[in-house]
Amino acid sequence: MSVTITVLHITAHLGGGVGKALSGLVQHALPGSPFRHVIACLEQPEKTHFIDQITSSGCEVIVAPSHERLVGLIRDADIVQLEWWGHPAPIAALCSAPLPPMRLLVWCHVSGLNTPVIPCDLMESAHSCLFTSPCSYEAAEVQCLPSGVRRRLGVIHSCGGFDGLTLPARSAAEPLKAGFLGSLNFAKLHPDYVNFLVAVPIPGFTVRLVGDTTNKETLERQCEQAGKAGMLQFAGYTTDVD
Repeated sequence: MSVTITVLHITAHLGGGVGKALSGLVQHALPGSPFRHVIACLEQPEKTHFIDQITSSGCEVIVAPSHERLVGLIRDADIVQLEWWGHPAPIAALCSAPLPPMRLLVWCHVSGLNTPVIPCDLMESAHSCLFTSPCSYEAAEVQCLPSGVRRRLGVIHSCGGFDGLTLPARSAAEPLKAGFLGSLNFAKLHPDYVNFLVAVPIPGFTVRLVGDTTNKETLERQCEQAGKAGMLQFAGYTTDVD
């Protein structure tokens, strides 16, 4: 008799990087796998691109569950995987009231080297805590953990795969082209981003930005002040990155 293992993912939302990572995970894990994935998305989505991908692969997505529904999902799960990057919604959900016992796996989608840090209590409370880069081992909060907790740490990169992306056709003789894919919100984008690019010693160097045009005016003004007007090319948001 086959055994099905239910993995409940608790995530604040399914946009951007976490949406790409989880959609790639469930699409590759579901065929012939003993694991059944369920995703509790705590916030109403702004865009449904990744939710549509996930549900079309057969994975259930519960949007904005009540606390009672979340308790039931946790009780029914064999493993609870918390997708963590410092967003307050998952922590509020897990700390708002008593919860049933769970096998807790935390997958950290930030390095923890700077704000947002990965809380020591979170790593100590989890049965296992995974980073997306080995550099997280250098974080101060990780360095001070007891040796028993450090043995429960690991690394799994959170790339969602490269399906649907074709290799660019270019030669080494062509000028270097650079791109940025993601949020332009300064909560994600480094405030000195333009200064970093200005330091690139290549005449006519430009970067194409793919994502919502948040802070476009601010970034363009920074480029003009640095004498690099037109360095950033805003492509806008698209679900077809290729």
